[in-house]
Amino acid sequence: MCKYPKRPQRRVGEPKIKWWTLTKENAGLIAERITDERAWRRAENADSMWEAVADSIRRSAKDTLGVSRGGGIRMEGAWWWNEEIKEKVRSKKEAYAEFMGSSSEEEREQKRIGYKVAKKVARTAVAVAKRQAFDRL
Repeated sequence: MCKYPKRPQRRVGEPKIKWWTLTKENAGLIAERITDERAWRRAENADSMWEAVADSIRRSAKDTLGVSRGGGIRMEGAWWWNEEIKEKVRSKKEAYAEFMGSSSEEEREQKRIGYKVAKKVARTAVAVAKRQAFDRL
């Protein structure tokens, strides 16, 4: 069986302001900070005023509410995964490793057929498990 090194996990999204932690008290603090800054008075036209106020709101919210690490929520789809599927996928991977490791042409052809059968069994097991899981919803 081939062992591959694990890749480092990447963050899905960028850090975001924790708007979901906004309460009445936090909203009051943010409003005070925005009015103390008076960003709208420094602007010459409406566009620059809009940008200045938006930046002021973002700064105040970041300081008051905090910022997430940027991981994001990504549903992996493994909630329907079980031991039976895991075993069938493992046997498919082993069959692939044997197929790729074979040297002679006739041995390679036999291993290819074995791999194709294991691949079909694993694909069918995944489809059945997904269908059963979605039917339960």
